Amino acid sequence: MGLAVSGSALPRGEYRQLRQGAPARLRGRDRRRAREESGAQLHGHAERRRPGDLGRCDAVAGADGLSTADGFQRRDRAVRGVVPGVLREVMVSVDPTGSHKVRTNKLASLEIGRGIAAIAVVAHHAELSSNAFTSGSTRHWFSFGALGVDFFFVLSGFIIFYVHGSDTRSFSMARRYLGRRLKRIFVPYLPVSAALIVAYLLLPGLSEGNRDWGLLTSLTLLPSDKPPALSVAWTLTFELVFYLFFLLFYATRYFWTLVTAWAAVTISSMFLISGDYGMPIIRTFLAPITLEFIAGMAMAKVSRKIPNELWAAALTTGTLVCIMFFLTPDAHRVLFGIGLAPVVLGLALAEARFDLRVPTWALLLGAASYAIYLIHNPLQSLIARAGAPWDSWMITFLNCVFLSVIGGIIYHLFFEKPALKYFSDLESRRIYQLKATEYE
Repeated sequence: MGLAVSGSALPRGEYRQLRQGAPARLRGRDRRRAREESGAQLHGHAERRRPGDLGRCDAVAGADGLSTADGFQRRDRAVRGVVPGVLREVMVSVDPTGSHKVRTNKLASLEIGRGIAAIAVVAHHAELSSNAFTSGSTRHWFSFGALGVDFFFVLSGFIIFYVHGSDTRSFSMARRYLGRRLKRIFVPYLPVSAALIVAYLLLPGLSEGNRDWGLLTSLTLLPSDKPPALSVAWTLTFELVFYLFFLLFYATRYFWTLVTAWAAVTISSMFLISGDYGMPIIRTFLAPITLEFIAGMAMAKVSRKIPNELWAAALTTGTLVCIMFFLTPDAHRVLFGIGLAPVVLGLALAEARFDLRVPTWALLLGAASYAIYLIHNPLQSLIARAGAPWDSWMITFLNCVFLSVIGGIIYHLFFEKPALKYFSDLESRRIYQLKATEYE
């Protein structure tokens, strides 16, 4: 078994060589610390867990916020400072049963939520595709599925602060954060976007209603007057703006003052400004839906302050606000998103309180939610066209939902996951080589 160093595995041989070069007092200190922490764990003296205490081993939020991938190993035992400048942290998973299995800590309840939200969005778009390519009456059974996007936005804000809220404020940490976020968004996204760009250039009629789209925003996701080629990628533009805003966390101690100001200006603009805000970046930055990111971040901050026993109160409060949204005619969808924020908090507190376990397939669905979200719309367009000769709304709908989910899981397992692992390994090797050079 190798030892995980900064998110990568270090073979025992290399670890032993590095340890042999460490001062004797450090080696003795680390052995004592390991014995003390191991004894505390085995005899049940570990402190009560909070959601913010769950292992944050190089975790990232999904662009959909949406992925909590990259590692989530439980910090059962962490030995810091083994070799100054080389091994910043050695992660050792301890299992009292002796099975030596690494326990994952993905906030499983939120992973399930991501999977459900992805299926809701898929069902909504499958309904639209079925209505467009079959005759007969139109259905509006799954219009609510569009609200799955609001869950993604709230979860994205929650996970970003949950994972990075304790980061050191430094340029190196900011660069590391931004690099990982950009890779998490663009590595799975660009192949899908590029394929659509080529398809639309060769066959313009494939685009829904011959809608206009912009090449620049399709490749960069930067706010623009023209939408991206992938229709659902408008949400990723908001994600990108949010991730860029979070860079301020690394630059100033007054980050939450800036967040409060952002929320205040956004809320004020909803009532004081009508029509077009002008520049695309301003329209994006002041869009009401950004309040859902802010609410998610706020709940992650609250999770560090309150006991896990308040999980039921948080869930109840959020559920009541969501019910209010459905009972209020013409209510803004942001009200639903604001209600989801305490729900996300309650789920995180409940999981820390009860140590929940969920089926592997449910976690897979959550992990694949971003891939499902990316490919489902163009895939459904092809499926609905292929099923047009049967002219059956139900068959078209079921095929669109089922094949989109299966296709997304395949894309996740055979491209997204290996590609992200490849880039993660590159980064780990670069960091290891840099630290080893410093030690020499």
